[in-house]
Amino acid sequence: MFKIKNNLLLLNVFALIFLGLFLISSNNYIMAAPKKEHGKEIASSKEPEKTTKQDVKNYFELYNVLETCSNEDRNKIIEILQDPELKQMLQNQTKKKTKKLNEKGSSSKQSDNSKK
Repeated sequence: MFKIKNNLLLLNVFALIFLGLFLISSNNYIMAAPKKEHGKEIASSKEPEKTTKQDVKNYFELYNVLETCSNEDRNKIIEILQDPELKQMLQNQTKKKTKKLNEKGSSSKQSDNSKK
């Protein structure tokens, strides 16, 4: 009985030695990971866009306009907003109008020297 246990112990030791030598001498990768060519690379992810107060304001303005329109007008507006070129043109025009309004408003905010 003792001789059989000795043989099983030797068999386990030889199996571990064989497995260790096999893994050391093997040139193949054990783990299924892609080979890194340029060292450590960090996968960059796109940052989510942050919604600003102006975006929220624009959304609610559009929502209110769409609520007051008929279905046909709504569909036309949605088609226009889905076209990127038309959308860009509309945004440029609104920026120009807001700049003009801000310039007119800023001149009225200046202090009146005649009151002094």
